[in-house]
Amino acid sequence: MNRTHFDQIIDNYAARFVELNTGDNNEVYKWEIAAEFRPMMDAALAADDRDFPAKLAAVVLLTKQTIDNGAELAFYALADYARRELQAAREVRDALHQLLTPDGGDLEVRTQRFTEFLNFCKSMRARYCPDSWRYRASIRLPMMITGFYDSDHYYMYKASQAQAYADCVEFYDDWGSGAKMDLRIYHRMCDELIEAIKSHPQFSNIRDDRVKFAKKPLHPDIELHILAFDVIFCCTVYNLFEGIHYSVRNAEEKRIHLEKMNEAINARANHAEALDRMARLDYAEAFFAEKLSVGSAVTHKRFGVGTITGLSGKVIEARFSGLDHPSTLVWHDCVKTGLLSFKTEENAAEYDELVTLLRQAEVIRKNAAIAEKKLEQYAEYLQFDE
Repeated sequence: MNRTHFDQIIDNYAARFVELNTGDNNEVYKWEIAAEFRPMMDAALAADDRDFPAKLAAVVLLTKQTIDNGAELAFYALADYARRELQAAREVRDALHQLLTPDGGDLEVRTQRFTEFLNFCKSMRARYCPDSWRYRASIRLPMMITGFYDSDHYYMYKASQAQAYADCVEFYDDWGSGAKMDLRIYHRMCDELIEAIKSHPQFSNIRDDRVKFAKKPLHPDIELHILAFDVIFCCTVYNLFEGIHYSVRNAEEKRIHLEKMNEAINARANHAEALDRMARLDYAEAFFAEKLSVGSAVTHKRFGVGTITGLSGKVIEARFSGLDHPSTLVWHDCVKTGLLSFKTEENAAEYDELVTLLRQAEVIRKNAAIAEKKLEQYAEYLQFDE
């Protein structure tokens, strides 16, 4: 994400926090609804067929148009269907029960359940209200129901607000829409939002001050999923984008940006790997340099065991028992070819790897330089992935 834009959003959110949670605005209601939603829904699902419609209608009323809006009454429609006849009440209850059964965080299972639930809503509308366009259900319906019911494990969603937020923070992965929505991508955006807000200086105030404005008990929102939705929602409704200059990119521009982002992430990974190799090479060279001191033992492939008698840079002088004169050797080259060895029982486990690193030293340094240059080319993209 574009962290600069995100920080400006949270600064605006914090600066207008009192305004957002008092008077006619009162956005704290989301946490109030979430505190009551699950007990009321559980009571409705546990009721008999005759009492279920009224109890479900009470849950719908609780949400105050948060799930429904003026153009879509899909949640209200479920209560309406349930009132029609006992068979419909049983079907609606069964569909909600299936939707709200824990999925263990498996987003493939969740996607399937959302799809099945939307297909159920479509079939009920065709049966009872085929001409009521306001009863059409979108992916928002199951995501809002599950989000209020189990806020710590589900994310709530409204399409236009989510897309506006994504455009501003330059989150360009496309989660799609409807039954084809990719929950993994939307969840990733919300996860990134939560991690970013946790590190924001205003986080503690935002988290703790909300209770001051509440008139009813609040959901604890341990995982901050309601907060994520509230930030996304308020961005558009209260123009928290004020002061942020950004362009809404078309599909092709987003595709190119994502490609560059992926290339940047790969460049960063390659650079990190190259630095690890460089660090290991430095260790290898330090390891061998440590062995090079006058009086140290050295083993020559042909001459046997000897003692270092002189040292100058990469050149050593050594005496071997089978020779009547000292030998002058370029230790670096001799170690790489195996002519000289400092291998012992203590270092045997890593010795061969360290020799290999010496042999590859030129390539390792070249790759590190290339990786550094490549990383510099993607600096503008990596700042958005912090």
